[in-house]
Order: sequence, then structure tokens, then C-alpha cells
Amino acid sequence: MQYELGNIRAGEADVLVNTGFKEYWVLDFWKAAPMDRAGSAGGRGGAGGDPRTARLAARGGRMKALALVVSLLALGIGGPVRAASLAGVELPDTETVNGTRLVLNGMGLRQATVLRVKAYVGGLYLEKRSSDPDIVINSRQCKRVTMVFLRDIDGTRLASGWADELRKVGGTEASIARFTALIGDVQKGDRMSFTWCPDAGVEVAAGGTVRGTAPGDDFARTLFTIWFGPDPGDANLKRGMLGK
Repeated sequence: MQYELGNIRAGEADVLVNTGFKEYWVLDFWKAAPMDRAGSAGGRGGAGGDPRTARLAARGGRMKALALVVSLLALGIGGPVRAASLAGVELPDTETVNGTRLVLNGMGLRQATVLRVKAYVGGLYLEKRSSDPDIVINSRQCKRVTMVFLRDIDGTRLASGWADELRKVGGTEASIARFTALIGDVQKGDRMSFTWCPDAGVEVAAGGTVRGTAPGDDFARTLFTIWFGPDPGDANLKRGMLGK
């Protein structure tokens, strides 16, 4: 049973556990030892039952329950899922790719044109957090960039913009063509992700559906360079995803 902090009536809650996620869970253990309570009730009726013994038994039951809860929390079971937010967009703190746990490294806002129109929020996921762009680009760890779009964007326009950026950092026409063929129209609220693991190519997914893979580790480095290289399309987006 969960209670909001400050709305706890005396006797209902015995233990307060801080999960470390800025939320509090009040654990209701008064049902944990019904036989103890029955014994107390019997005592009130004059049928024996040492109140002190009942209290000790109940306390033991509560401590066992607390130990169970602490164990579950240590395993990550039962705790609330945390999320980070930016510009009204929430991204989970962790994602799993082929059995590998990735952590949210940072979030940034992509603004386009001279009018600084908000285009999307980007989040970088890594196996190990890093603020070093060279590590992000070159390390052989699974990595993912997730984008949540803040406006409708035509797929042709989106692909053309990324193609131009890829050419600037040495992308080949063949690899660019394979990649941009996987980019479609997006609407406000849509999600798109670009995931790379060693020797697996860049997997492009939209709306939770994998659209295809752009092969080649060299292309993966080229793609991540347009976001994290020395001359990114948006320096604020880069800083944010690097957690700076």
C-alpha cells in the first residue's frame, strides 16, 4: 500500500523507506502478523496472551518484511522508474540494447534555422557515462541517440540536412544514401533512435519499429561525429547530450 508523505495516519505505517528516487514509499505491515493481533484480541477477552510477547513477535515480522523490501530495492525490483526531462520531453534513465544496459548520459535541445526553432530533444545513452566526445565517437561500447521531435518535419528535408552534415565529416555517398533511405516523415511527439553496437552497424528505429541498418563501423563514427565532433550541427545539443 502506498501513501503520500504527510497523509499517514498513526498506526497505519510502520516503516518509511526512501528508495533514492526522490519518491517515498510507506510500507503497511499491520497485516503482516494477523495471529499476533488475534492473540492481543484474545488477551483483551481475558484468554491469555502476553502483550509484550505479541509486540515482539509483530516487530520481528515487520523487520523480516523490511529486509525483503530492502533486498528487492537493491535488485531494482519494485522501485519507481526514473526519468529525465527537457523541454517537456521525458526520457528513461536506462535502456537495454541486446541485453546490455545503457544509461542516459545527457539530454540536449536541437534548434534549427536562424530563428532557433525547436526541432527535437536528443538523449545519448552509453554503457558508461562520459563527457568526452572522443570517447563517445570512438569507444567500442554500445551507444544510442534517441530523438523526440517537437514539430512535424518532412522526411526528405530531415534526411537532406543530415546528408549535408555527413558529407562535411567525410561520409561516402553510398553510405549516406543507405542511411537517408531509412529516414521518414516525423510528427510532433514521434521518437527516432540510432543505435550502434560493435560490428552491428547503425540500427535506425522510428516509433518503436526498426526501419533498417546502415552498415559499417566507419559510418557509425561518421554519424556520431555530426553530433559530437568539433563542429556539430548544434553546439548546445552536443553539450547537453554530453551532460555538460
